Amino acid sequence: MKDILKKIGDFYMNLTKKFDGISEMIYERTGKKINIGMIVLLIAIAVVMLWVVKVFLGWLVTLI
Repeated sequence: MKDILKKIGDFYMNLTKKFDGISEMIYERTGKKINIGMIVLLIAIAVVMLWVVKVFLGWLVTLI
């Protein structure tokens, strides 16, 4: 279990560093601070929530 959590943590840290690099590059070119990591995270959460709602509603329809 510790190994899996370590791998997930490493993946998250690498992803954060990559998004920080992209955000820094955008700031250098445009002068605007845009948090790319937060935007991607919010989109991912929205997609997962829509999928959960779709599955739940599909299950609910089969009960009726």
